[in-house]
Amino acid sequence: MAVQRKKQGTQARPVEEASTSVTFFILVTVGVVVLVLGSMEWLQENLWVQGQKLWIISRSAAIAAYVLLTVVVMVGILLSHPRNKDTWRLTKYLLPWHQTLIASFTSLLIIHIFFTVTDPKSGITWHDVAFPIDSIYHPYAMVAGAIGLYSFAAVSITAALRKWIPRKLWLPLHRGSWLVWIVVLLHGLFGGTDTVELRWLYLITGVLVVGTVFWRHWSNNELHRPHPVSSSTTPESIRGKAQ
Repeated sequence: MAVQRKKQGTQARPVEEASTSVTFFILVTVGVVVLVLGSMEWLQENLWVQGQKLWIISRSAAIAAYVLLTVVVMVGILLSHPRNKDTWRLTKYLLPWHQTLIASFTSLLIIHIFFTVTDPKSGITWHDVAFPIDSIYHPYAMVAGAIGLYSFAAVSITAALRKWIPRKLWLPLHRGSWLVWIVVLLHGLFGGTDTVELRWLYLITGVLVVGTVFWRHWSNNELHRPHPVSSSTTPESIRGKAQ
């Protein structure tokens, strides 16, 4: 009976975890949307930004989403760092932040796309979002953004369903999510209207992400690199000392 209860509890845990994750995601998303709508109402009364509020919300959401994605990628790299498994043990602290930032990024991404399309001055349509190669506005930057969007969706869906799909399928895809950050960076660099003003932001975040990726792979190689055996610990030297 005890074994049967244990099995039932193990089977129920993934469902409970998935339900909690979905609820948490919805709460964060609703919170961000409410905040943006409140900001939009405040901008409505500001004479300085009349006629530009849609662009301001869209661009602000894009910049904030990019910063959040940078932090998400860096936290994810730390979670997969080889030292986190045996030395740091920070998963229980970092994972909730990782999930929170992903939910916030998703909300800001939706806001960015929605207000960009609904802004009549942008010239971007829903067709351009789905098939960006036909876009009049910076088609290559739009393609980079679409690749980032679809890749992020694939990474998020497989991660959410990780309890029901093989580990070898979702884990490599999830660990390669920093490539999503690269195409999002390209989207901002070549499609943003304020790239020059944000050059230091792009430079600093680029150094941080590339440095974190390099550090993680360097640590992994160091951990699995065979170390030379000292002459004092060889079988011959041990037998000599015993004699």
